[in-house]
Order: sequence, then C-alpha cells, then structure tokens
Amino acid sequence: MAQASTIFQKSAKGAQAIATRDHTLSPRQRSLLILVDGKKSLGDLDKLGAATGLQVQDLIAQLLEQQYIEPVQTGAPAAAPATAAATEDPGSPAARMEPIRTVPLKEAQRFAVRRLLDLVGPAAEDLCIRIEGTRSSQDFMQLLKRAEALVRSVGGDEKAARFLQEMRSYLPG
Repeated sequence: MAQASTIFQKSAKGAQAIATRDHTLSPRQRSLLILVDGKKSLGDLDKLGAATGLQVQDLIAQLLEQQYIEPVQTGAPAAAPATAAATEDPGSPAARMEPIRTVPLKEAQRFAVRRLLDLVGPAAEDLCIRIEGTRSSQDFMQLLKRAEALVRSVGGDEKAARFLQEMRSYLPG
C-alpha cells in the first residue's frame, strides 16, 4: 500500500465518474473520490475518512485498481506563485499568451484542471472533462479561453489574470 505521504489525484476516468455520477462506484468509493484533490496526502484522507467511517486504505486500493485515481507525480514542478498584480492584461485572450516554458499536453491538462477546480469548484467539472479529453495543443488553448472566461465570471478580472499568469508555466509545447 502507498505511504501516508503519497498524494493522489483523480484520473480523467475519476473526474468523469464524478461529473456523470457513475453508478459503478459504491457510495463509499464516490465519497472518497470526491475528497481526492491532488493536494491531500493519504494520511490526510485517512484522518478525514476516520471521521466519516470510511475505510480509506481499502477504498484507495480499489480506486487505484479501477484507475479512478493516480498518484501525483513526484518531482513535478510546483505551480508558479500567484502574484497579486499579474503582469497579464485581464482582457488578453489565452491563445496569445507567451509561455514561460512548455510542458507535455497531459501535464498542462492536469494543471489546468487542478487550478480550475481550486478557483471555480464543481461548476468547472464539465469544462475540466473537456480539457482532459483534448488531443491537441490547439484544442487545449481553445478550451483555455473558456476556462479564463469561467474564472472571470466567478472570481473577477484579477483571478482570471492570475489564472492566465499561472498557466504560462504550463502551456503545451
């Protein structure tokens, strides 16, 4: 079994299962899958599960086996720090962003999904599923425009600008 410090995130299959209320998951599996966010360690999940009666170790093993979750890659670059005064113009389209660096498409997708869920919450799940399903950088960038608009509508111009600034380190190459 994984160490208590291991951090898990939803796979594309897991995010889709939550969004579509997949009936193949048991209620306990679904409850734990909702808690998996790419930030909480197995130890954190164990503590949360103990408070609600979940058998976290067994459920994590099941979710891993069924590919609803995956461990967060160790050694992955940390998110770019958010700055209060982002250098991007809040009205600038995401497609014209100059990348600080480029990453593989899958890494860009994971980062965008994590940030969207952090900033917008469950209202972003449908867009997150579409982002995870993109096959090209061009499709990803089109959906990034929609993500920017969603963040702006929920959090305002400053949050949208910060989202774009953070994404500059995670644009697909």
